[in-house]
Amino acid sequence: MLPVDAKAQTLENGTYKIPYEVKKSGESSTSIANDYFQKPAILIVSNQKMYLEITILKSHWTKEVTFDGKKETLVKTNKEKDMRTIQFPLKQISGKHKGTLAVYINEKVDGEDFLYDNRYEIDFVLDENKLAKQSNHVKEIKIIEKKQTKEQPMGWWVYVISAMVFFLIVAIVGKQIRRRKE
Repeated sequence: MLPVDAKAQTLENGTYKIPYEVKKSGESSTSIANDYFQKPAILIVSNQKMYLEITILKSHWTKEVTFDGKKETLVKTNKEKDMRTIQFPLKQISGKHKGTLAVYINEKVDGEDFLYDNRYEIDFVLDENKLAKQSNHVKEIKIIEKKQTKEQPMGWWVYVISAMVFFLIVAIVGKQIRRRKE
């Protein structure tokens, strides 16, 4: 379960638009990658949990995006417009959100053969001051959260049986070694 952000506790369930910028990792300057993300993003609030929905332009160039260490979850693709919409769980709105971007281009760009294959770090910066509610409707959440289960502690008897099996194996191997020496 994701920690609940204080902002999420004050936001009503629904869909919001939120401006954002993609910056070079650890810097204040805008990344070239910023131009390949449609603005604004969509913030989905459902039961005090938040999800960020981002649309990627030039989708066939962008092979993978991560956000706060989480891999993208595909929402939809539009091959005709070369766009892909993805979702991420969002723990908090404020601050920089570390991300990675994997790009692979092997085609003519401006009439020239162009090969580019790189993975680099970026920062997503959401502008929470310009957050605007669009609808009370909660969009579909594509992210499947794994339910945390409490691991059952092994009973002491498992350790006893394991020790007995170990000593039995040692005894059998020891006996065979002694027979070979005789």
